[in-house]
Amino acid sequence: MNTHFEADQFEILAEKARKGTISRRRFTELAVALMGTAAVSLRGTPVLAASGELVFVNWGGDAVTAYDTAYGAPFLAETGIVVKQDGSGPSEGAIQAQFESGKPSWDIVDADPFSAQSLGKKGMMEPIDYTVVDKTKTREGFGWEYAASSYFYSYIIAYDAKKFGACETTSTRRLPPFR
Repeated sequence: MNTHFEADQFEILAEKARKGTISRRRFTELAVALMGTAAVSLRGTPVLAASGELVFVNWGGDAVTAYDTAYGAPFLAETGIVVKQDGSGPSEGAIQAQFESGKPSWDIVDADPFSAQSLGKKGMMEPIDYTVVDKTKTREGFGWEYAASSYFYSYIIAYDAKKFGACETTSTRRLPPFR
């Protein structure tokens, strides 16, 4: 949180959730928007977080610690609500299964934009409310109806030129065979 105003907004949201005047899902949607995260919220039956926690699902490994440091700990400090990190991986099928169960246990998912858009169009994800979320804080072209990117990654193919020889190519068909 950068200002007392933002802290006040979190406190108001937390109080409304505790009193039941807003659903757990709406609280999550608005709180995530205030945090500026690009994660998306699952659409489900509105329930209150009896345990006083939100479940944030990512792909595990270092992401669990990184997300807790970047989002979980600051959110806990501001609201008193624990953000439980779940590294089980929010695949499109797993998210759909959560939705179809009628009792999703995940509140926020680190899903790829393609999956989030696909699931959102089926009514399984909450759309991002850009009247609440400041879209200028997202990279241009990376804010969609049901997802926004907070980080980027790519896949590469590399090989040891000392071992296989120089090979200038734009096609994997011309790369040296792997042994």
